[in-house]
Amino acid sequence: MKKIFFLSLVFLFFPAQVFAETDILQKVREAQKMLEPYEMKFETALVKTPIISKKTKKIIGYRMSGPIVTAKPVILAAWDRDEDKFYPIELMVAHPVQCSVYSFKIVTLGFRVEHVEGCVIGRLVFNVWMGEKKLLVLAGKHFRLPPELSKTKDLNLLEGRTQIGIYTSYSDDLYSKELVNEGYKFLSGEIKKAFGDLRSKQIVSRSQPGKLLADAFPEDYLLNLAINEQMDHSKFYGDSKRTAEEILITDAYNLENAFMWAVSSANAKGRFQFTNNGSRGKPGTYDTVVLAYEEADLIDDFEAGTQDLQNMIKIALCLLDMELAKFPPDVHELYRMEYRKAAIYPSACYNGGCGTGLGLYRWIQKTKYDITIDNFNPSAQAFTYITYKSRYVKSRKTGKIIRTKTAVKVVNMETPVYLKKQMYLWGFIDELKQDLEGGN
Repeated sequence: MKKIFFLSLVFLFFPAQVFAETDILQKVREAQKMLEPYEMKFETALVKTPIISKKTKKIIGYRMSGPIVTAKPVILAAWDRDEDKFYPIELMVAHPVQCSVYSFKIVTLGFRVEHVEGCVIGRLVFNVWMGEKKLLVLAGKHFRLPPELSKTKDLNLLEGRTQIGIYTSYSDDLYSKELVNEGYKFLSGEIKKAFGDLRSKQIVSRSQPGKLLADAFPEDYLLNLAINEQMDHSKFYGDSKRTAEEILITDAYNLENAFMWAVSSANAKGRFQFTNNGSRGKPGTYDTVVLAYEEADLIDDFEAGTQDLQNMIKIALCLLDMELAKFPPDVHELYRMEYRKAAIYPSACYNGGCGTGLGLYRWIQKTKYDITIDNFNPSAQAFTYITYKSRYVKSRKTGKIIRTKTAVKVVNMETPVYLKKQMYLWGFIDELKQDLEGGN
């Protein structure tokens, strides 16, 4: 078996009442350290394929192949706070993972384990009992498989591409106002650090000539974006504040590793959810930004770059700069006067593409819609635009391959929610700043 390289992630998992009883961060560090030496191995099996006689149509033997991967491990560090004792609990999760039916077996006897939610690293939550006593899961150790290999059973392929993370997903028991503030301070500090690096390299803004990139965008715009990209739409409608706070709590627990392995259904990756879906020789979004801002020394590799927080902050800022540059002078004037209102335009491009962003601009110009922070709710028409799809067909007259274009009406349903979250987060960020400045 090939040696699998280890990359540790730090998440925490504990009920809110524990905060007042003990130094939970110290306990989490102990849980992490306890898990580090535990080996992780795939469970495998040989495939037995019957050999059928062509003449008699009967089985005349069997052909063995493989091995193939049938399960992957999870090791939980469960803490008994009464006894101040940790218990390592190993599970084997059926592979490939079926999110609708998360199937696993408990390898370590003497415990009852309940799968609460999630099916990927960073989202999984478990409850653990020893007899009638509920234990607290403070850390877990998981295999992380690249999304494109999540269904394969090829052992050699998986061993060569698998990473390991020590982590905990957020749950309601994790809530702490103090940790919201800690997450805010950490994330703000990382953004300030990234801005400082870009400023030291004298990276020039494409959207605002004469300005350095780090001076062209306020740091709280990137803070807004960093929270927004990880906020669940449905949770936002249920409890906006709590949803935003969950993100910052996750930052407090995981620091630079928070959301580094986040992957959307559209294969958007990392903290700032970048895609890189190039076509017909054209580079994808990630590669386009890297090429456009060569002097920023962004990480070339998409996979590595989306797992690096500092790189993600810088490349997100560069993309916002590129998107803002596509708008006419009146948007730039609004940005200089009231950047929080004008930010809807580059953010709409960032989230839904500039067909969405420019369509929103034209609709606002046409209807003279008043952009407000507290009640931003344009109609669906604002996010409706026409795009053209090309396809290649054989000409009936000449027999040659020709390109045809078809107009397609697009109604973007995601970006309206995205911008509502952005507008909400301005006030949320201001409130956090006031709390910290007031010593609350």
